[in-house]
Amino acid sequence: VLSREPDRVREFLLRTCLLERFNADLCAALCSDEMDEASTQSMLEDLERANLFIIPLDNQREWYRYHHLFADVLQKQLLHAHTGLSPELHRRAADWFERHGMLDEAIAHAHRSGDDALPRVLVEKYALETLLRGQIATAIRWLDSISAETLLASPRLCLDRAWALTFTSQTEAAVPYLERAEAILENQSNDALPIKSEILGLQSYQKSIYGQTGEALRLAKLALENSP
Repeated sequence: VLSREPDRVREFLLRTCLLERFNADLCAALCSDEMDEASTQSMLEDLERANLFIIPLDNQREWYRYHHLFADVLQKQLLHAHTGLSPELHRRAADWFERHGMLDEAIAHAHRSGDDALPRVLVEKYALETLLRGQIATAIRWLDSISAETLLASPRLCLDRAWALTFTSQTEAAVPYLERAEAILENQSNDALPIKSEILGLQSYQKSIYGQTGEALRLAKLALENSP
């Protein structure tokens, strides 16, 4: 099938085969060197008319996926045709999904990019707000995807883990992560004040859970005094 297609079609298929689902704008982000969104939309419609192993995922023909076996073949071809391109395609996909608020997919592609810093940055950026929206299982899944070594080197991730444990009634288990975050920040400048204040706020919340109201109030006042 691939050998019968023109180079332009083969190149499009190879550049988009790493995606579990895709639309024209996302494809354009991965094919930005050669195609814009109008071109990728036209390509998707042509592929569907040609029955080229592409499956629409909605009635509006906006989102598509490849047949899984076809995607597997394409991914093997990509390794041979463009050695080393996969990480860049995953980075572009992660960026597109982040910009469109599809954070699960953004973080998944960040991991597949092979750049350890990329998923860490995304989880640091979004875990807390996800926890505070009540999507605790999602945030925990993201935190679990980060290596223990990376998590323990980041005060932000340590604090996010402590929030997650506290919100799931594991207050005692949260304490070592708070202590780790404090230790990392101990000698840092005023730039660390927001997170230091947040640590005090979480400690205050934990004390209130155990009915230690006086200590909870003391820590809460400290949190306010230290907050910029």
